[in-house]
Amino acid sequence: MNSVFNKHGRWLFGIITIIIIVSFVGFLTPGFTSLFSGRGAGASYGKAFGKTISRDDMYEQVRLGCVALSLQTGFPPSASFVSQMAESRAFETICMVRAGDNQGIKVGTQELADFMKRMPVFAAKEGAGFDKSKLEAYIKNQLVPAGFSSQDLDNAARQSLVIQKLINQVTENVIVTDDEVREFFKAVHEKFDVSLISLLAADFKKDIRIEEKDLKNFYEANKDSYLTAPKTRADLVSFSYQNFVKSAAKSIIPEDIKLYYDQNIAEFTEGKDKDKKTIPFDKAMPGIKVKLINEKSKTLAMESAQKFAEKVYEALENASSENNVAAVSIFQDEAKKNNFGTVDTDWFEISADSIKGIGKDSQLVNNISQLQERMPVSDPIQGAKAAYVALLKGKQPAAKAEYNTVKSKIAKQLIEIKAAQLAREKARELRSTLDKSADAQKEISQLSKKLKIEKLDTFIPLYKERVQIQNGPAAAELAMNTAQGKVSSVKDVPEGAIFVFVAKREIPSLDEFEKQKAFVELIYKQEKQKAALEAFEAWVNSQCSAPQRGQN
Repeated sequence: MNSVFNKHGRWLFGIITIIIIVSFVGFLTPGFTSLFSGRGAGASYGKAFGKTISRDDMYEQVRLGCVALSLQTGFPPSASFVSQMAESRAFETICMVRAGDNQGIKVGTQELADFMKRMPVFAAKEGAGFDKSKLEAYIKNQLVPAGFSSQDLDNAARQSLVIQKLINQVTENVIVTDDEVREFFKAVHEKFDVSLISLLAADFKKDIRIEEKDLKNFYEANKDSYLTAPKTRADLVSFSYQNFVKSAAKSIIPEDIKLYYDQNIAEFTEGKDKDKKTIPFDKAMPGIKVKLINEKSKTLAMESAQKFAEKVYEALENASSENNVAAVSIFQDEAKKNNFGTVDTDWFEISADSIKGIGKDSQLVNNISQLQERMPVSDPIQGAKAAYVALLKGKQPAAKAEYNTVKSKIAKQLIEIKAAQLAREKARELRSTLDKSADAQKEISQLSKKLKIEKLDTFIPLYKERVQIQNGPAAAELAMNTAQGKVSSVKDVPEGAIFVFVAKREIPSLDEFEKQKAFVELIYKQEKQKAALEAFEAWVNSQCSAPQRGQN
């Protein structure tokens, strides 16, 4: 059985019309690109409805697919991504066309002409019908230069129509009865009154006791999961913004302040709605001046950092590899020449948010962590309080962590695991007790002081995903499979376990049904059509097969 269909999901819905052009990177996977490489002219690409799919069949289908996609999207048939898409759809399209042949589906000349007239690419300006000159220009300017003909256009359009008629044949034969629609309405519009009982691991942690042997056994069983974080070490030269404030202040003139005010007037308002008014320039000026000085200070610091970095780059380029001049020495010597002090960051984890000797600066951590040994010197880095130039001194990859370094982490994990297990055991015990109770609702009410019990907002199955509490949709699903006055089965969730008590299930009235009948009938018919298409897809799939990649 061929798996191509499964790879592409509900491909029946995608063959006829492309509504959204998506990223085409996905089509560059093994099995679709270079489709014809490594196979001879007589190679088999599988079978469809008892007939071999040859190399020539596939090649011709890719050509026709390019034209069909061009028609539907407006992109040139010679565009590389169009050919990639056509290539990825070729096998499926051949199967569908042969399915149409098997069903005796034909396309008449008038149907073909009408199809062409409906194509947006041939529409007259402002949607005023079909423009024959656009069709002629398309053939002359798009198809012929790319090696296609008007006959290819006809054949591609015929294929699209065959597939469209084939799918219409499947969906148009779907019939719905009033009784079916009524039962569907009842099923999806039934109202539920439900209580959710949650037994959470967090409530059972206090009851968990862990011994040293438990921790060691857990560590040994999961040793590969415990790794030290990768670490980085660097030297830094910093250019504090504060050191450039005086120079920055001298460079800011009144005209700069006024220009900023005029260009950013929206910043200088106070009040709301009708009381909103613009802050006068004289009042806004001091704040603008401080802001411009701070921005200029950063710019000057970054410029100084850039100059230093360039000197280090130049020194590294001039260093003789025969003399094995260390990058660290060059960096530190260049800093000393310019009377710049250096900071050794010591080893820090790449997930850290602070650095020894610097403090919190996640941007700086991120930039240093990305340095590589082949390019150890950074570009200027704009940090929180200064501009920096960094030199990578070393990297330590992740490694298996020793037991003592992760013992506390293991203890926390093991307690959480055992607490969740205990919560799930207790949930099943409680559920069993309530299931045997003569008045489960009363007992649940009495338990509300000890357990987490929540009332779900009244919901209907059609909108179960909208139940807005933790595990709400899962609780709704449990309720839908539980009788009125009963407790549901238990469902394990990451934080423990849940089950529900269904106090009431209310069937919608006939009046409600009559008000929404037309809409419900439409939805139900679409569901049946979808099911019919899925069954049809399974049948087509059963009639088509492709050899494994690498086989003829």
